[in-house]
Amino acid sequence: MWGGARVAEADIAFIADWIDDGLPPDDRVLPIDTASSNVWPSQVIDLAEFAVDTGARRYAYREGEPRQRQNLDCLSEPEVDRLRDAFRQIYDLDEREQDRRNYNNQALIHQNHCQHGWERFLPWHRAYLYEFEQNLQDFQKDITVPYWDWTMPQYRPYHPDKGWIIPRAFKAFLRPEMVEKLIGELDPRPTRRRPRRSARWPSRACTSSRSTNSSAT
Repeated sequence: MWGGARVAEADIAFIADWIDDGLPPDDRVLPIDTASSNVWPSQVIDLAEFAVDTGARRYAYREGEPRQRQNLDCLSEPEVDRLRDAFRQIYDLDEREQDRRNYNNQALIHQNHCQHGWERFLPWHRAYLYEFEQNLQDFQKDITVPYWDWTMPQYRPYHPDKGWIIPRAFKAFLRPEMVEKLIGELDPRPTRRRPRRSARWPSRACTSSRSTNSSAT
């Protein structure tokens, strides 16, 4: 049976012969009537795993469908900015304890319920990352949680002068234009203060104290 109807004997024989032949590509083209059938056309764009994304979507994902995650080091600057924006949004939700998407709640789920040291480690964390990704997608629809391939050749943790230790996207720094913007928004404006002189121990008093104690013994 197929779709509630019996499959014709000729079709069964054709499928059996196709399997016996090693599943060769089919050169037959069957027309599809898009006017009368429930067919939704979509454009599918396939990108190389390690290619830098130019903004084109890899696949027309459905709502809630698991997505192929990308290498963090292969994300473009606009993609990294969208990921950061989504994280800022769930950070801001920490003020709303009733919203389960807030970052603190997600962190507590991992802190109190994470599975480590046995066979549930991988499936539990897959489900956990899926839900975490869904929360981020509420604010940036097309993003995914990227992965960090620390085996790539640019990572040289034992020789930091010859390579990277962590991904550039993980580094906590401000661009010069953002620094100027933040300084300009300070009210009142910062002023230069004279450096405070460091406190110094009274060395003479300590010396005299030691000499007094030694003479007393």
